[in-house]
Formats: sequence, C-alpha cells, structure tokens
Amino acid sequence: MKKTGSYKRILLVLTIALLLWGLWPIKTLVLNDGEGHPLMFIPVEEGQEMVYTSIHSVSNTPLEETLVVVDGGFEAVKVRFKDQSGAGLPEYTYNDSDFYTEDGWLVIEGFNRSYESLSFRVNQLYDNRLKVNGSQILLYNLVGGNKGEVGMTIAAKSRWRTMSTKE
Repeated sequence: MKKTGSYKRILLVLTIALLLWGLWPIKTLVLNDGEGHPLMFIPVEEGQEMVYTSIHSVSNTPLEETLVVVDGGFEAVKVRFKDQSGAGLPEYTYNDSDFYTEDGWLVIEGFNRSYESLSFRVNQLYDNRLKVNGSQILLYNLVGGNKGEVGMTIAAKSRWRTMSTKE
C-alpha cells in the first residue's frame, strides 16, 4: 500500500508541474486579421530576428525587412531590396544608417525604428511571407488565400495557447 501512495504523490506532483509549465506565460508573436482576431500564435524570444518578405508593388522586385523582438514590440533593423529605380524605394541613407550593396541587393541598416505593432496589406500577387523560427508563413493564406490585412503584436500567452493556431 505504501508504494501506491508514493506513486500517487509523484503523479500529483508531475501533474501540477505540467500544469504550471503549460500555463506559464511566454513571449508570443500574435498574427491577427484586419479586425484584430487572432490567426496564429508563435513562441518567440527577446532579441529574436524574423524577416518579412514581399514583392514591391511598383518595381515588382523582392523586398526583405528584418525585424527584431524588443521590449514587447518590434524593431526594424535592416531592409534589403533589388533596385530597378522604382518609386518608393530609397536610394540614400536615413540619419546614421548604413547604405551599401550586397550580392546584388541594396541594403539599409542601422536605422532601428521601433513599433508596438505592425500591420501589412497582403496579397498573393506580392507573395507576402514571414520567416520566423525556421519556418515561412504565407501571410496571404491566413486571410483567405488572396488579399487582406495581417497584423502582428507581441503578447504574453501560455505555452498551451502557443500550441494552437486559433484562440
């Protein structure tokens, strides 16, 4: 009988530990639709990089923006694009930022702009993607496969919440 009681106590302790682990909040990237309804939850860490990619709507050339998770929001730290002298593409630096070429890309970095949240108009035609945690998310697929709006915020969510795609 003593062994049964010990097993029950061990099982109880393990169950409580698992519940606490699952309910403990962690930093989470929340992707939502244009009305703020959650579409996807992705665990992230402070200082983690992610890359938003798309095709520029005017020049029809690739564009990449590197974002870093900072203080419950995002910091844009680098932009890369292929230049075709298109409207809306910069051709000079901002303040103390660096502007250079790298493997056929024009690169601007060092401007470090901070955002609490971000919102992107997405369209299958412009191949909007987010590269995070080794995966690529087709953002336009989150809003029905063609076009719409996808927002991004950082929030504290339980580990179990981040295991689901919808709230």
